[in-house]
Amino acid sequence: MSDPKGSLEIHCTKAPKMVRQGSQQADFISCAQCAEVVAVILDKGDAKLGAVNSTMLDNGQDCKEPQTASPQKLSAEDKARRWSKIWMPVTLDLL
Repeated sequence: MSDPKGSLEIHCTKAPKMVRQGSQQADFISCAQCAEVVAVILDKGDAKLGAVNSTMLDNGQDCKEPQTASPQKLSAEDKARRWSKIWMPVTLDLL
């Protein structure tokens, strides 16, 4: 879930697992305790953009229906351009 007009703050009390998949551009962040993917982040150097896994939210069932995407059909550059338009600014705080 993302809203380019919104923002996302992630505060971790334990080091999360971070994995890069596909085009190796974005980090998928998994919970250190349950291993569920919590969010995905693209580090653009001067800014971080990302999206949150709505199923991890207490009120995730109130979100709009998911939209299917086929990122494997996009080039790495096209993915980054798309993410820059639809993902939100992210602050990642590793306590």
